[in-house]
Amino acid sequence: MIAKATKIEKGLLLLVIVANLSFTEYRPKDYTLDVKTKQVFIVGSQKYLTATVKLTNNTSDTLKYLSWSCSFQMFYLIKSEALKMAGYKCTKNIPVVLILPPNKSDTVNLTLKVNKGYTKLIKYTIGMQLVKNEGDNLRDQLLYKPMKCVIIWAAEATSPK
Repeated sequence: MIAKATKIEKGLLLLVIVANLSFTEYRPKDYTLDVKTKQVFIVGSQKYLTATVKLTNNTSDTLKYLSWSCSFQMFYLIKSEALKMAGYKCTKNIPVVLILPPNKSDTVNLTLKVNKGYTKLIKYTIGMQLVKNEGDNLRDQLLYKPMKCVIIWAAEATSPK
């Protein structure tokens, strides 16, 4: 049903999701985030950086959390004067529930755009907005229930100039 929604309905759904989130910022021991610079590359005159981001579930319980089928990077934050999230093209983007078993990790690659003219050593920190899935009905959770969001921050990473 969500996949067949119009652009206006999808926009309203995103607004409802954001309005229902309550944020708590800390670095819990139950879930950790590790970031490593994978590569730096140039396309035309634009410099990019690829970061490997690993979420680890350090608990004895299975973690079920929300994401998007295409624009998963919307759940990540960047603290850096040199970087911003690169754009992604999506043809279909629906909410999904990801499952991470106890004491396991999941890794994603984020492409980050380096600000033009930035020549210093790049220092950055990436955070993840972890929104746990609570219940069986994803649609009802997104539309009607307040959701709690925990922001997990990784340690600072660096990249060559």
